[in-house]
Amino acid sequence: MRSYFRLPNEQVVLEYGPVGAYRILLGTSAQVRTDDLGRAVINFHGPGYTYPHYSLAEVVQKKIPLGTFAGKIVLVGATATGIGDLRTTPYGGLDFPGVEIHANVIDCLLHQSFLYRGAKQTLAESCSFSSSEFPWESGWPSFRRAGCGSAHFSSRLWWPSTILHFCTAGGSTSVCPRSH
Repeated sequence: MRSYFRLPNEQVVLEYGPVGAYRILLGTSAQVRTDDLGRAVINFHGPGYTYPHYSLAEVVQKKIPLGTFAGKIVLVGATATGIGDLRTTPYGGLDFPGVEIHANVIDCLLHQSFLYRGAKQTLAESCSFSSSEFPWESGWPSFRRAGCGSAHFSSRLWWPSTILHFCTAGGSTSVCPRSH
């Protein structure tokens, strides 16, 4: 990203807080703010293979048109099942290529579209923990349509995947990217 934005090293700044990385600044072009635990929530732009994929063999054999990669950020990574770089995302399944997770992070950087939790989401989270029945278990039609009935809260990392699932699966929620 430093090369893409043509930034000198001193304009790429990693700010630390009590729990680790607080913010990453890429000059005035982009920033990544983290939550209280130093995590950033990826705003996935679609299921696996949303971004164009090309066979490295075809690139080497010059079977891809010349201008295909001009002015683009190109990631090289494995997508074959046997390589084992397939991950689980809010889109479900175990077949999301790891390199495409990196593509989503880069897309979030370029468009400043990471997801952030605000006061409304924190309040909703607090209320749901004090309730004996979670909203998506109580029959809200929008949650049932989104297929969110199996959320688990045993992990401290529950909210990023839940938020991403709501935002990407068509669920009804007030979580959306915060404008800068």
